[in-house]
Amino acid sequence: MRLSAHRTPPSPSSVTTGQWPCSLALHGTKGRNPRSRRQDSNDCHCLKDATYHERVLQAPIPDRDAIRAYWETKVVAAQANIKCEVLNVYLDGATAIAEWEAEFDDLAQQVRKRMREIAVLDFVGRRISALREYWSSETVAELVAGE
Repeated sequence: MRLSAHRTPPSPSSVTTGQWPCSLALHGTKGRNPRSRRQDSNDCHCLKDATYHERVLQAPIPDRDAIRAYWETKVVAAQANIKCEVLNVYLDGATAIAEWEAEFDDLAQQVRKRMREIAVLDFVGRRISALREYWSSETVAELVAGE
């Protein structure tokens, strides 16, 4: 196995995909708040038959349309003020392993959370064919009304 390690994301021209996690290659927001970029399914960075394991021991979300619907509900509608720092990226052929830390407002629970995650992304060309996430999160603050 030959891995290429990066402390910061490589330039888009040096990798099979030009997008990096946090709001993830799923929507290409590069760590910005996904609410600022609603995109149609033709702009999704997943193959039509891609799979997404948000919880690897549960059944995957089965295709691009289901992934988009899940993402719109889980992230776009339920999170705000997302900040993200990519910590490491490792590349091996058509597979990327990315590690990042994010903070965001969980609107449903009315708390601010910190999340550390590692994701394994498999690519076919410039599109994601499979995404598996391994993460842990903690509450770092209660949200105050009006924030």
